[in-house]
Amino acid sequence: MLVGVGFGLGVAVLWYGLRPPRPALAVVLERLRRAPAPLTARQRRYRMLGAPLSRLGLPGRRTRQDLALIEKDADTFLAEQAAAVGLGALAAPILAVLWGAGGVVPLWLAIAGGLLGYRWALARFQATARRRRAELVHVLSVVQDLITTGLAGGAGVDEAIGNAAAVCSGSAAERLRRTLRTARRAREPVWQALSRFGSQVGAGELVELANAIRLAGSQGTRIRGALSAHAASARAKATAQMEAAARSAGVRMSLPVLLLALAYGVWLLYPALTLMRSGLMG
Repeated sequence: MLVGVGFGLGVAVLWYGLRPPRPALAVVLERLRRAPAPLTARQRRYRMLGAPLSRLGLPGRRTRQDLALIEKDADTFLAEQAAAVGLGALAAPILAVLWGAGGVVPLWLAIAGGLLGYRWALARFQATARRRRAELVHVLSVVQDLITTGLAGGAGVDEAIGNAAAVCSGSAAERLRRTLRTARRAREPVWQALSRFGSQVGAGELVELANAIRLAGSQGTRIRGALSAHAASARAKATAQMEAAARSAGVRMSLPVLLLALAYGVWLLYPALTLMRSGLMG
């Protein structure tokens, strides 16, 4: 198995060297505009592990949005997935041998271990992405309420957005402030920067906020009503997500109790079932 894995990795690295992937046009233009930072040894290892998977078109669009949300590189994600699959494929046969299965281990056990390792790594990543997305939705609902308050006090749209983002805390609020600073330095409209950020991370609420800000110049004070409605919708969505998470946690907490009660019932009924079985057989 180890020889086969080594041979496959060698063929993949050779194929990657002969036919390297063509980067997207946006990536090429970004490299021309800004000199890339030198890669560390760890990043080079991650890129080597993730290169064969990236050739297959991985990760997908939704996963790339989650990666942009948690600020993780795609090569790092693919390398972690490959490492989890490899460790799972090797750990399952090793545990089977230590358990006393002998020197012959079925192939399906290694495949099942690889699938379990992949699922475990993916579940951790998706849990982090869901937590960050819920935090972003909560921050956006607060920011929209504060923008409405600032507009009612006579502040401009850009000033109200900056003041609202400065009050909030957390990683999502920091990303929002960073986006606003980048827009100011590039002399770019705020709504355009927010819309691009929302598209990158897959946050529809942020795109709706950008569209509402874009219409602020033409609709005047009507923007306050639109932002209030968006904030109420974001709060309702966040509340529904928290209720769903609470119900799921309740189900997970009741499952051990149910198993314990089932085991206790089997323990109580076991003598009677044994007597019935011996009577029927006798």
